[in-house]
Parts: sequence; structure tokens; C-alpha cells
Amino acid sequence: REVIPLQDRFVLPDVEVESSVPEIMKGHKGTAETEGGVSPPQEPQGAQPSPEYGRTGRKYMHRLPANSWISQGRNCVIVGGPGSGKTTLLRYLAQEILSESPSDARLEPLLTLLPVMIPFAFWTKQISEGSECSLSECIRRWLSLWGQDSLWPITKTAINDCRLFLLLDGLDEWSTTEAGKVAANMLQVFLQTHRVKAIATTRPFEGVSLHGSDWQIAEIAPLTAEQ
Repeated sequence: REVIPLQDRFVLPDVEVESSVPEIMKGHKGTAETEGGVSPPQEPQGAQPSPEYGRTGRKYMHRLPANSWISQGRNCVIVGGPGSGKTTLLRYLAQEILSESPSDARLEPLLTLLPVMIPFAFWTKQISEGSECSLSECIRRWLSLWGQDSLWPITKTAINDCRLFLLLDGLDEWSTTEAGKVAANMLQVFLQTHRVKAIATTRPFEGVSLHGSDWQIAEIAPLTAEQ
């Protein structure tokens, strides 16, 4: 049976990103004046108002192509329910970047990087079993598990010269809560030390989380009729 390559059958999703009105309207000119003063800015095209309100005002959800959003940010957290395509999206990114003839122009800023995909569950299992397993050691063990020890020197070089593109799948799939928190802290330190790019996927949940100005968060949007 002929197998259709992932790149030929994958429908690239959009992501929904939350922003506040003041932040979105930054740099916009020409607010219309009314008899009572200055009228509020009009809602940006494509922005859907969210029912949530914060100290900065109403929040809006913006729908963006996933590849554009990923390319623009440093580190990304992609949230989605079971079966929403989080893992497949990571596979698509890795295969597109490693392709001899990449077809996704929006991923051009990432083409000089070396993508390495690691299950978060594998890393936390090493930690929960009492093993002192740094992220570098986790990557080395994962390659060895698949019989790809020869790829470790290349990967190590990419880590040292900041060309690693870490694809961390299943941030919610930890062996134990404690192991998940330890791994999350080690990840933060690793990224600050090596200044590499990372993407983590997760289902909506309360538990291990990643914070900081280097992280941007978005949720996989439902497919449109055209998609």
C-alpha cells in the first residue's frame, strides 16, 4: 500500500492568541473624536472579543497561521485538546525543516536549526526513576534508544552553537508531578543558558507550566470549512 507523506496530507492549523486592546492598538493612529471626547478604538479586523476582562481592559483572540506564529516567537507553548494535532504539528515542523526542498516559506527563519523531538514523558520517567538526567543527557538517551547514537555528536554541536530547535511533546504527560516540576525547571535553566529555540505542547490542565518573557502561548484553533 502506498503511504502518503505527512507533508502531502497534513492540514496546517491556525492558532488563537490572546491580546489586550491597548497592546493591539499600539502604533495605530487617528482615533475619531466625539462630542464627549475621544471615542474608543475600533476592534481590529480579525479580532474576536473574549468574555474575559483584565486590568488592561477587554481581551481579544486573534487567529494566526501556526507556522507564522511559531517563526516569529522565541519559545512557544501550544495548547490543544486530545486529537487536536499537537504531535503531528511538531512532526510536520521537523520534517519540513529537515527536507532537502522545504515548501513552507513561512518557516524560512527556522531552516538553519536542527529540530530534535523529545517526549516529555520520557524525560520525566528518567527523573522519577532516580536518574540525574539533564536535558542534554535525555536527548542522548533518546537517540540511543532508537539506535541513533551516531547523531549525538551533531546534536551536541547544535546545542553548543545555539542551533538546536527543541520540540518537547506532551508537557502534561509527566510520570509524577514532582518529576514534571523538576524537568520544567531544568528546561528553563537550559534555555536561558544555551539560548536555543523550543516548542512545548500540552493539553489544557493545571500543573507543570512554563513562564517568562521568552514564552508565547497559543491554542490550536478549530479547522475552518476550507481547511
